[in-house]
Amino acid sequence: MTQSLRKPLRYKVAQVCLMAHRTMRRIGKAYPITSFRALLFHDIIPEQMAAFDRLLHYLIDKHRIITPSEAEALLSGRPLSDNDSRIPYLLTFDDGFLSHAHIARNSLDPVGAKGIFFVCPGLIDISKEQHRESIARLIFDGALTSNDLPDDIALMSWLDVESLFAAGHTIGSHSSTHRRLASLNSDEQENEILGAGSRLEERLGMPPNWFAYPFGDLPSIDQRSLDTIASQYRFCCSGIRGINSVQVSPMGLLREQLGMEGPFEYQQLVMEGGLDFYYGARTKLLQGLAESTVAPVLT
Repeated sequence: MTQSLRKPLRYKVAQVCLMAHRTMRRIGKAYPITSFRALLFHDIIPEQMAAFDRLLHYLIDKHRIITPSEAEALLSGRPLSDNDSRIPYLLTFDDGFLSHAHIARNSLDPVGAKGIFFVCPGLIDISKEQHRESIARLIFDGALTSNDLPDDIALMSWLDVESLFAAGHTIGSHSSTHRRLASLNSDEQENEILGAGSRLEERLGMPPNWFAYPFGDLPSIDQRSLDTIASQYRFCCSGIRGINSVQVSPMGLLREQLGMEGPFEYQQLVMEGGLDFYYGARTKLLQGLAESTVAPVLT
């Protein structure tokens, strides 16, 4: 069987779908001027670094990468001062993988791009010898064993996180130990949500504004979790696709999960919202939960 035949169908039809999506966008309703998309990355293995760099420079050349502060301004209803109608992108990285420190140092910093790195303080605090088992059991939810993981997979140390922070990147909370919040009792939720924020404040000298709940899907979050998140953080990110603007609740922000293994046309389709329609119902349910929280007023 050839490599072409082994490609998933979504990869085979990506170019056609991308062209169709762009045509529909040209004749469709314009997005609000406060709109932006957030991209979500997980571990990026060495063989995928070139693909990430290609994507990064495409965003710089054809779109725009915004800082977390600029994203906060858009969510507060303040358009970018030099808005040129292009949809900007916010870069976010989940789980605190060591590859993220390499990406920041070798790819983002040289071009002045800043992202949000969501880390799990409770996992950083454990010994490096326990990292692989914790990655398999908690981050991959037991779907893999430590023996299934790539040899070079690892989590950042506190020194790595502090270096990111010192370089101007934003550090967000991804809970303490990456447990599924909706499955926990109230005390466990508070430890995962509030305890993580306190630990980050202790290490970095300021409380985090951003939270991304583990796994990112609807079954992983509930109203009690979101209420607890809203009591300490200003923004909460999901893993549900869609475009953000002032019209989206800051407790239910949307992100485009993007892998580096697929063809570039598929990455473009994902980034530009070509899969939004598939997530419409989930987006509405998440917004219903988020709008029911007692979130802090943005200023």
